[in-house]
Amino acid sequence: MNHLCRWAIVVMCVSLLWGCSNQKAREQLVRDVELLVLEHERFVQDLERYHQERERLEERTVGLVAGVFLSAWLPDGAAALTGQAEQIAEDAKQFAPEAERLYQEGERLAWELRRAYEKRDQLVPEAEQLTQERNRLAQELDQMYQAVDLIEQEILQTNQAYEQDVTQALQAFDQAVQVSEQTFGDLERIGERAKQEWKQAEERAKQERKQAEGNLERAKQEWKRAIQGWKQALDDVEQTEQERKRAEDYLERTEQEWKRTRQEWERAEDKKKQVLDDLKRVEQEYEQVYKQLAQDLERAYLNWNWLDPYLDRLVRDMGLRVRMD
Repeated sequence: MNHLCRWAIVVMCVSLLWGCSNQKAREQLVRDVELLVLEHERFVQDLERYHQERERLEERTVGLVAGVFLSAWLPDGAAALTGQAEQIAEDAKQFAPEAERLYQEGERLAWELRRAYEKRDQLVPEAEQLTQERNRLAQELDQMYQAVDLIEQEILQTNQAYEQDVTQALQAFDQAVQVSEQTFGDLERIGERAKQEWKQAEERAKQERKQAEGNLERAKQEWKRAIQGWKQALDDVEQTEQERKRAEDYLERTEQEWKRTRQEWERAEDKKKQVLDDLKRVEQEYEQVYKQLAQDLERAYLNWNWLDPYLDRLVRDMGLRVRMD
């Protein structure tokens, strides 16, 4: 039942997260539309300024045309009309990029508004699906409430068992307090003994400190003697360096001698292996000869036994008494 409850809670959380994401999308759409409205208002204001500027430019252009007609009767005003015409042309040139920007801004706003409508059309089916999902979650929530009732019953049973355990633990704690009171008296006695030992240790520390100070003084004297010895050693360094060079020469000769000895030892090992091989071969030949001699002796003995009857008869015939053992 607990597993079913956990599974239902997981499903509900996933659905709520999906609903929250849908709600966030709608809120984002509302914010985007609000931004579009603000941008549209600024666009309308820019467009009104554009129309006002265009009207002023048209009025100046009409005045310029009238001045051109009047310049036929007023020759001195031609130069002024020329400057005015150049100024109107300059203003119109600066006005053209603003008109182009307003046109592009209008197209962008129209495109953003179209995208907002498309998002709204996408969110409508999702909202219907979210409503169905909420209804299903409500049913699952009722089932979960029933499961929670069962869990509450289990919790009540667990609480009763817990209260019994707590009661037993309190009784054990009271017993432990009594034991602790007895132990506290023992600890006081141990603490008093520890204080006495600490005082003794402090006295020993003072004596050891005095001894250490004496050792330090002797160490200073030894250090001075060591410095003198070090100076003497510096004087002996040159002699030691010469001895080291002689030792290096001796070591080099020893290494060469060792290499020659190593080669002779390797040759001796090879000779030893050859001698061992020859010895094994001689042993094998000796065993073969020994076996052959044994076989020959055995055949000779058999042949001798075969001749015994004939020899005995020959001896009897000759009247000789010879015993052959």
